[in-house]
Amino acid sequence: MATPYIPNPGGKGDGDGHPTRKDAMEPVKDPRNRSAIRQGALVDIVTKGNQRSGRTVRGTVREILTGTGYHPHGIKVRLTDGQVGRVKGIVDPEKEGEE
Repeated sequence: MATPYIPNPGGKGDGDGHPTRKDAMEPVKDPRNRSAIRQGALVDIVTKGNQRSGRTVRGTVREILTGTGYHPHGIKVRLTDGQVGRVKGIVDPEKEGEE
């Protein structure tokens, strides 16, 4: 006899067993797409020296250096403090304290 389907009553999901996202209507900002990054945006980057460790640095975009619309490792930017690296994440200023 098969186990009956029982939705998770623990509150995660919409009650019928399907997970939900608060921001499901918001577009996903892909750091590999140049169109998702703007000057003044708060981002997490990996600098050349930290590529192996994957350590990220958070800062504000001063300049977008990648000329193409897409790069598989992330768009290269220069931060306001002068550091250069590839964007690994775009930080939503409203959700910054939640991380």
